[in-house]
Amino acid sequence: MRKSVPINEDLGTILICAVRYSLGRQSYMPGLVQDYIKPLLPCLDKRTLSVMQRDIEEAARRPGGLGDEKIDWPGWMQFLEAVKEASG
Repeated sequence: MRKSVPINEDLGTILICAVRYSLGRQSYMPGLVQDYIKPLLPCLDKRTLSVMQRDIEEAARRPGGLGDEKIDWPGWMQFLEAVKEASG
C-alpha cells in the first residue's frame, strides 16, 4: 500500500537530515538518499534546496567529505547539479 507524504517544510528538513547523514558515507546510503530525493527536488522550497547545496559544497571542500572519490563523488556531483537546476 502506498501512502502520500505532504511536501512541506517539515519534509524538507527531514530530507536535509538525510543528505547530511549520508555525506561522507561509503556505503549504499548516498545513492539511496540521492535516488529518493531527486524526483522530489522540483517540489522543494528554495530554502531546502539552498541548504542542501551549501551542505554538499562544504562537504566537497573537506577531505573525504563526499566519500570515495571514484564511487561516491560522481554521484554527489550529479545530485548537486540536480539541486542547482531545481533551485533555478
